[in-house]
Amino acid sequence: AGRIEAIEGLSREATTFYDHVVQLAYEGGDVPVEYRQRLKGLMAAIVDTLQGTIDIIDFWKKPIEVKKLRGNIDTEILLADIPPLTAKHERIAVEIVKLAEKRHEELTK
Repeated sequence: AGRIEAIEGLSREATTFYDHVVQLAYEGGDVPVEYRQRLKGLMAAIVDTLQGTIDIIDFWKKPIEVKKLRGNIDTEILLADIPPLTAKHERIAVEIVKLAEKRHEELTK
């Protein structure tokens, strides 16, 4: 269920997370124009955070580290100040971390 090409201005990985968050936050998947750039910036920053964090041995077996990562992502979502994401920030942070665990190989290439 993933697109083949990256969204302009995003890596393929950031595009995967962008698409996932859009599905969670927006009915029908339409991001209002005024939030698109901010959402792109947020997803690029989150993928950077993920790549800089999960690249340690057995990361996913360390609940304290996973919880800290989820908290950091939650904070990034809140700071981005995009209303539909803010409204569901905890769920979106949880889903981003779940997707990151599934995509560990791709994220750590």
